[in-house]
Amino acid sequence: MLIKLIEAQQVGEQYTDHHNRHTTRVALNKRERFVNPANVVDVHSYSFPSDYLTEENISKVGRAFSKVVTTQGSFVAVGTPGEISEMLNDGRSLLKG
Repeated sequence: MLIKLIEAQQVGEQYTDHHNRHTTRVALNKRERFVNPANVVDVHSYSFPSDYLTEENISKVGRAFSKVVTTQGSFVAVGTPGEISEMLNDGRSLLKG
């Protein structure tokens, strides 16, 4: 049984500013991530650095984030730890595979 979560991915975009300096602009993208609740080890609150939280990024992915730790690794999901835990424990949101 798998649960669909939304992952907030960090993406760096290279550009040249108006002073002809090369720099990186940080963006956040969303992607679907399917996890087996039995493989989730921990869910805790996560905060991106303040320069990641531009109005554009917030409108794309949201304001609340959680670090989801599984037996295969970890990722940052959109939602509070309580919301993520509820989804993992709620039988109605399960996709049977």
